[in-house]
Amino acid sequence: MRTIRRTLPFLAMAVALAACESTTAPADPMHVQFAVTDSVGGAEAEGILPLRPTVTVGKGQIDVFGHIRTPNPCSPLSSEIRRTDDTITFVVTAEHGASAICAQVITVREYSAAIKPVKAGSYTLRVVHAYAELQRDDEVVYEQRVTVP
Repeated sequence: MRTIRRTLPFLAMAVALAACESTTAPADPMHVQFAVTDSVGGAEAEGILPLRPTVTVGKGQIDVFGHIRTPNPCSPLSSEIRRTDDTITFVVTAEHGASAICAQVITVREYSAAIKPVKAGSYTLRVVHAYAELQRDDEVVYEQRVTVP
């Protein structure tokens, strides 16, 4: 009986913490499927303009197809989604590829992304090209209102 009295408060606390954790889980499981699909370097890369992405909207999904200019073909790319109220910001980051010896030639990297699931509604979609450690300012390359059916 004494063991039960000692264990009961701990058990009640564990149940309460478990209940709190389940209520703090993210309500919006939006994520991005991101892929680098092609690279072009040198003089050919200079001719790829504009770098404004193409955006298509479908049921529960926003697709982004774009290009980002990097200082070399070895710069790794990553992506993330940031969401505040009715704004979805999709960030493509070009990082310094310092781990490999790489030709320093301007390269345009082509990417595609599927942002999903997106609840039906109207959003401001912002696409940002970020340049971590590359001594270049981030660029907002797309900002427009989109409606997801």
